[in-house]
Amino acid sequence: MSTVRQLFVFLSLSFLVSLTACQDHLNTPSTPRYRISQYRESIGRSSYTFTFQYGSDGRLATVVNTGNSGPYTYQMQYNAQGQLSRIEGTPNIANIGRASYKTYEYDGSGNLTTTKLYYLSQSNQTYELYETRTLTYNSDKLPVTNTVFIVPGASTSTYNYAYTNGNQTQTTINSPGQPTTTYSEQFDNTPNPLYGLIGMPEGYNVSVVNRNNSIGPNRKATYGSNGLISDLVIGTNLDAAQSRFLTFTYETY
Repeated sequence: MSTVRQLFVFLSLSFLVSLTACQDHLNTPSTPRYRISQYRESIGRSSYTFTFQYGSDGRLATVVNTGNSGPYTYQMQYNAQGQLSRIEGTPNIANIGRASYKTYEYDGSGNLTTTKLYYLSQSNQTYELYETRTLTYNSDKLPVTNTVFIVPGASTSTYNYAYTNGNQTQTTINSPGQPTTTYSEQFDNTPNPLYGLIGMPEGYNVSVVNRNNSIGPNRKATYGSNGLISDLVIGTNLDAAQSRFLTFTYETY
């Protein structure tokens, strides 16, 4: 796995709120209950498939990425309060990808406040800090500010979020040397299969914070017989060559 993709996977974990993965994050009243077992993301000739394994306590234990550049395994560790405390990333094939780990710190209210991402240096074989993220929250325990400090280059970017009905409907980004960017999103009324799933290596187009699924002019969603989203196509005018394809597979528990 490339360093860029590893970072891409780990960055998403900074948006987690203090939820436990043992909860039914699909939150449907009927039985059986569903949880995601596989998530596939592809664009052009590149594709990534994430397979999820859960422990007997219902928490996410392992995620295996079988992307184009080789398998990569993420192992989740939890503290005594049941909060995600550390994720260790290990390439399953020698010389493909870099070993890494990420730590998680919480405040007294259980909010995730700080994450630190480390990569194994190929030159001296020691772990070096690559990135620190600091989050603040609103009264609903949703992250409203995400400050990202990248150690190489000493650059800082800030993400500000606004919510409607538990969904991130507006994001404002301030990055060094770039104009301030604000974009908005619309949502459906079906459960987001990744909501609250601690340790989910989400892709660019999926969130673990939003309760529902992002939809819009450049997004085409398909739903299964269980009422949950099964496929999502994202792209300008939904052009097949340039679109991103997401597929969700579930298991009962």
